[in-house]
Amino acid sequence: ALTVYLDAGLKARAARISTREGMPYEEALADTTARDRRDHDRYLRLYGYDVDRWDFADLVIDAEALDQDAVADLIVQRARAGR
Repeated sequence: ALTVYLDAGLKARAARISTREGMPYEEALADTTARDRRDHDRYLRLYGYDVDRWDFADLVIDAEALDQDAVADLIVQRARAGR
């Protein structure tokens, strides 16, 4: 198994969601902030991962700086190369 953490800042993620879903940026920002809190608690409870720390991941990718194809390519490259 390969554990991958995709890192992107709150504002960048909210902007992407706003564009993708056609919702106001402020609404996307509020929704994303709330989801981050829920996800943090859920991942800690279910998997023992603190998503504010990345040391559990085999690969950390700056998804803010890359498009989805570049992110996928990095994951495939790492998977093929082994951990």
